[in-house]
Amino acid sequence: MRERYGLLVCFLLLLGGLVYGEDYISSGIYSPDEISYIEKLQREKLKLGAYSGSRFLDEKQPEKSLVYKYERLMEEFFHLDVDVEIDSWEHLYDKFRRGEVDLLLNLVVTREREKEFNLTTPIYENKIYISVREDSIPLDSWNDLEGREIAVLKSSYYSDYLKKFREKNYIDFKIREVDSAPGSGEYDYAVLPSEKVHEKYNLKKLELGEGEPMGIGVARDKPQLREILNKALDYRLKDEILDFMAGDRSRRIRRDFYEVLTPEEREYLEGKESIEVFFEKDFYPMVYYDRSKEEYDGIFVRGLTQLSGLLGKPVKLLNGRGEAWDEIYNRFKGGEGDFLPMYFTFERARNHEFSRALDYREIFLVGNTQRDHKEYMGVGAVEGDITDEASKRYVAKDREVVLYKNSEEMLEALKKGRIGACIMDEDMFTYFNQTRFDLKLEKIRDLGHFPLCFAFQNGRSLLVSIVKKAGDHLINYSEVKSKFLEERLLIKAAKAIEYKRKRKLIRELMLLLVGSVGMTVLINRHSWNRKLHKLAYFDQLTAALNRTSFTEELENLDFQGEHGVGMYIDLNGFKKINDKYGHHTGDLILKETVERLHKLFKRREVFRLAGDEFFVLQKEGTLAESMELAHRAVRDLEKPINHLDTSIGMGVSIGMCEVSSGVRDPQEFIHWADVAMYSAKKSGEDSIVVATEELVREFDSQKELMEEFKRALMKEEIVPYFQPKVDLKTGRITGLEALARWKHRERGFISPGTFIPMAEEMGLVSKVDFIIAEATIKALKNWITRGVVDKNFKASFNISVRTFEDIDVSEKLKFLLEKHGVSGEAVEVEVTESVFINKINKVMGELSCLKDELGMTVALDDFTAGHSSLRELGKLSIDTLKFDRGLLMAIKENAKRGRIIYSNLINLCNDMGYNSVAEGIEDAWERDFLREEGVSHGQGYYFGRPMPEESFGERLAEERRG
Repeated sequence: MRERYGLLVCFLLLLGGLVYGEDYISSGIYSPDEISYIEKLQREKLKLGAYSGSRFLDEKQPEKSLVYKYERLMEEFFHLDVDVEIDSWEHLYDKFRRGEVDLLLNLVVTREREKEFNLTTPIYENKIYISVREDSIPLDSWNDLEGREIAVLKSSYYSDYLKKFREKNYIDFKIREVDSAPGSGEYDYAVLPSEKVHEKYNLKKLELGEGEPMGIGVARDKPQLREILNKALDYRLKDEILDFMAGDRSRRIRRDFYEVLTPEEREYLEGKESIEVFFEKDFYPMVYYDRSKEEYDGIFVRGLTQLSGLLGKPVKLLNGRGEAWDEIYNRFKGGEGDFLPMYFTFERARNHEFSRALDYREIFLVGNTQRDHKEYMGVGAVEGDITDEASKRYVAKDREVVLYKNSEEMLEALKKGRIGACIMDEDMFTYFNQTRFDLKLEKIRDLGHFPLCFAFQNGRSLLVSIVKKAGDHLINYSEVKSKFLEERLLIKAAKAIEYKRKRKLIRELMLLLVGSVGMTVLINRHSWNRKLHKLAYFDQLTAALNRTSFTEELENLDFQGEHGVGMYIDLNGFKKINDKYGHHTGDLILKETVERLHKLFKRREVFRLAGDEFFVLQKEGTLAESMELAHRAVRDLEKPINHLDTSIGMGVSIGMCEVSSGVRDPQEFIHWADVAMYSAKKSGEDSIVVATEELVREFDSQKELMEEFKRALMKEEIVPYFQPKVDLKTGRITGLEALARWKHRERGFISPGTFIPMAEEMGLVSKVDFIIAEATIKALKNWITRGVVDKNFKASFNISVRTFEDIDVSEKLKFLLEKHGVSGEAVEVEVTESVFINKINKVMGELSCLKDELGMTVALDDFTAGHSSLRELGKLSIDTLKFDRGLLMAIKENAKRGRIIYSNLINLCNDMGYNSVAEGIEDAWERDFLREEGVSHGQGYYFGRPMPEESFGERLAEERRG
C-alpha cells in the first residue's frame, strides 16, 4: 500500500492559490459579529429597488443603468445574492413599507422617514428645481409660477416639499401628482431634483431651494444592515457610487448628443482627427492667462475641455505663442483652424459662418479720469478687433483713430496721455478696471451692442451644426451672463488679493531696512506662499508631485506633436502589507518608493496618483531608453525595505505607454497606461507591459464582455448542458454532469474557458454555480415525474471553491431541493482539488453536512490534474474520484508507464472505497481499457456530448424504452 501512495505522489502537482479582490473581509472594517451577520445575509436573496424615472434607471438603456452597477458593488463587496426590483415610485414605496423590498435606492433622507425606516448616511446633496418644457414658457422668478399647474411625483418627498413651498411663499399654483418622475419635456412645469436637472445643461430651470440629501433606504427588519452599509459607504462604496453617477451623467449626455446628429454629421465627425481652435490671448472672461498656474483659463478654455469630451475628439489650441489679435485673425482668414470666439459684424459675415449669439456685449468709449480726455483728439482701438470695427462706425471723422497691437499697449498710451480715449467692450472695461490699479477708467458713452458668437471657416456648415448642437447640450444660454459675472467676481477677488499682497510686500521691504523684524515678516510671508503652493501641487506624505500636478501636466501635453513615455507603477501586495504591519509601515514604504524613484528619474517626472499608484512621465528619450529605466525601477523597488525587526519585500507592476502611440488625449493616455499596468499585474510580479492598440482593444472588449455577462445572468443566458455518465459494464446511462454554457443571443455559444474565469474575477462564480444547480435539480424533478430515470440515477454539478468559502452551500442547496421536491440522494456535488487551498475546515464541514443531512454524494473532479494531496484526500468526506483525461493521454504517450500509473490509481481508489469515473473517453479502445482495469463509470464524447435539457430528456426516454 505504501508503494502505491508513493507512486501516486510522484505524479501529483501542486497548484497556487487564488487571488481575490477586496471585499468585506479583506477591508478589515467589520467585527466578527458583523461578518457573521453578512454571511447570514448571503444565504438570503435581497431585493434592491429602483423606481422608474430615478437617476439609477436609464429608460433608454436599462442594461447600463446605475442600479445594476450598484447591484454589482453589493455582490462583489459583500457577495450577496441581489435581485433588482423596478417599479413605479408609488408601488415600490408600498413594497418597501411592507418589507418586500430590502434596499431602496435614491431615497430622500428625512427625519420623518428615519423614524419609520432604516436610512443610511447621505450619499449626495439634493437641490430642488422647477423646469419648463420649452424656452417660450416664462420662468424667470417665482412670480411666473402664479396660476400655473406643476407636475410632481405622487406621494414623494418632492410633493410634500412643493406643498410646503406654496404655503410658505403664498404662491397660488396647482399641484398635479403623477405616477412616475416627470421628465423635462413632458409638462409645462415640473419639479425635478438636481440629479435630473444637471443631466441636460440647457434646461431652463428655477431653483426652489435646498432639499434633504439622498441616501439608501434599508428595510425595517434589517437595522444591522444599515450600519454595515454605512461602514462600507465611508470606506469605499460612497466614492464608487459618486463616480458611477458622474460617469453615467457624461454617458447619457454624450448619447443624447449623438442621437441628435444626422448621419452626415456623424460621418464628418468620425473623419475629423481633432478640432482646431484659435482664441484671443486676453479675451476676458472667456480667455485669460493665469500666471499663478502658468496656463490659460476662462469660460471658453474650460468649455473646450467639455466639448472635447462630448465630441470624443481632441481640441487643439493653435495659438499657444500668444499672438496679437490681428495676427490670429489673419491666420484664421488664411484658412487655419476651425473656429474661434468673435464678435459678429456684417463685414465679418461675408467671410465666415457664425453660431447663434452666446451673449450681447456693450462697446464703450472709455477715458482716464486722471487726465482730461477732452483735450485729446486721438482715440485708441485694437487693430482688426471689434474696437477697430466700432471706431469706423461710431467715432467722428474729425478725431484721429490710433490702432494698437493689443489692449495693453492701448492702455499704456491712455495712461501716458498719448490718446484721450479708447474703445473697449464691457468685459475688457470691467477687467482692466479691476486689475489695473495705476489708472482709473470711466465710460464716456455707449457705442452700441454687438453679438458675441463662434466664427467658423466658410464651407464648414456641418461643423457649425455639430458645434451648435453640442452647445445646446453644454451651454445654458440663459446662464451665460451669470457665468461671466461669476468669472469677473473671481478674478476681481484674485487681483485684489494680489494687489494687497504686493502692497504688503513693499511695506515688508521697508521694514527690512530698519531691522531684523522686517526680515522675519518677509521670510514668513514667502514661506507661507511656498507652503500654499506645496499643499496644492505636492503629495504631503511623500513630497512627490500630486494628481493635481499630473492633471495639469497632461493637459499641457500635445498628444499630436510631442513624444514621450508614461509609466503607470503599482506596488504588488501593498494592501496586505499595510494590513499586516500597520499604516505607519505602509507610509514608510510609500516614502521609500518615491525616494527610490527620485534617484532614477527627475523629480518633476514622478507623480503619486493615489494610494500605492505612481506615474512617471518622461517627455524626453525613446521607448527603449525608458524601458531600460523601467527595468532598473523594478530591480530597485523590489529590494527589501528594513523596518524594525522586519525585512519587507515589495514587487511592482509597470504599464508603459508612448505619447505618440496613437492616444489622442489625457484620458486615453492614462487608460492605455492603466490597461498595460493591469496586464502586467496579471502576468506576474515584477512585470513590465507596453500598451498597444491591440492590447487595449482586447481589454476593452473583455470589459464589454463582462458587462454582457452580468446581463446574461439576469436574462437566463447561462444554462446547463448535460453530459451522460455511463456504467462501463452495462453501457447504460446512470447519471449526468451539468456543465455551464453561455448561449449569447448575438455571438452564439461562448466557451466556459472564457466566462468562468471572468465570473471568478467578478466575484459572480457562486451565482453561476447556483443557476446551474437549480436548473439541474428542476430538470431532474421533471425526469423523475416522467419516469425516465430510476432511483439510482445521479445528477451532478460543480460547486467552486470560491462558493464554498463565501456561502453556506448546504443551506442554499437544502432550499433548492425543498423548493423543487427532489431528494438529496439523487444529487452529487462535484468539487475540485483547489478546495485544499483555503478554509479547508469550512469546506469539510459543508461536505459533511451535504452527505449527512441532505443525503448527497460528493465527487472529487479532475483528480490528478491539480495539486492533489494524499494527506488532505484522506481527510475529505468524498464518495467518488473522477480521473482527468490527462491520464489517458499519458497512456497514449507511453503505454507501459501510463498503464502502471492508471492501474495503481484505480487500485488506490478501490482500496479507499471510492467510486471511480474516467473523464474524456473518446473511443472504444479507451472504454475497453478502463473497463478491464476496473473503472466503474465513464463519460466523454464517445458516450455523448453535452446537450440541452430537452435533448438529454429524449435520450433518457429512448434508453428507457429500448
